[in-house]
Parts: sequence; structure tokens; C-alpha cells
Amino acid sequence: MILAVEMERSLDMLKTTILYDIDDYRAESAKKYSFLDNKESIIEYAKEYGKFETVLVVTVFHHCDEPEVEIEFLSRVAKRVIIIESVINETMSWGAQGVVDWLYNRGMHPGASIPVPGNFKTVENWKEIFVKHGFETTRIDDLGQDLPIVPEYHVLFVLDKVENN
Repeated sequence: MILAVEMERSLDMLKTTILYDIDDYRAESAKKYSFLDNKESIIEYAKEYGKFETVLVVTVFHHCDEPEVEIEFLSRVAKRVIIIESVINETMSWGAQGVVDWLYNRGMHPGASIPVPGNFKTVENWKEIFVKHGFETTRIDDLGQDLPIVPEYHVLFVLDKVENN
């Protein structure tokens, strides 16, 4: 959420900012932004005003029981999706990534309701899923490893929805 607020303030690129999450984690300074916590509200918004120009998704999919369901949902409501996601690769195996994620979300944030099902994938796996749901990957940036205390490996994806004629 902080990233969306900063983008709006610094880049003047967001006409309307709507925040969506499984729980309302907004800081006091972000309370001025609309918050939606269910897909039905987002679908209704998109029907009334049109698809969202850009949706920002930061380290979400590996927390979803069924990440493909979330990607399919985004394909219905967004023209462009910018994603930062934890990935597995030759330096960070699925097991290592899962342990780090569990320790961070359960050990460092006791009481948080963040799911940790461990749905980590490689960059290639994510690209295949994005294509399956009608997205073209227009940019991939290797963001590397997080802070030493949270050594997750992240990649930035920019996806554009391919509209069928």
C-alpha cells in the first residue's frame, strides 16, 4: 500500500487509488484511500468504471492457496498488472524459500493472519501461468534477494492483458 501512495504522490500517475487486501493493514496516512476486501466489490467497480489501468501486486501470489485463481481474477479487471513476487531459482530452493517465508510471516509477525501455503514458482512457471490467463509479459527484472534477515528472492513482472478481437 505504501508503494501505491508514493506512486500517486511522486509520479502523479494514479487517478484513483483503491486498496485491496485480505485484511485492512492501512497506516493512518492511507485511510483516505478506498479499501476493498472482497472480489465482488472490485468486479462491480470494474463493470461500472471499466477495467483498472494498472494493478500493483506485491508479494501476494505465494500467499494464495490457488494463485492461478487470483491471476484469472486480475485478467477480468486489469489492463496492466505490475507484480513483485518471491521466486525459486538455483540459489533459493522451494524448501529454503518456504522456511524463510514461514519464519518471517509467523515468527516475526505472531498473530498475523497471513497465509503461508508455500506456492513458490520459478520465473518460467509464472510466465506460463500469465500467458494461460491472457497476459503478455512485457518486462521482467531480477530484483535479487531481500534484506539478509529476510533472504527471499524477488522478481518484477509487468504484464499487459492481451484483448481478443
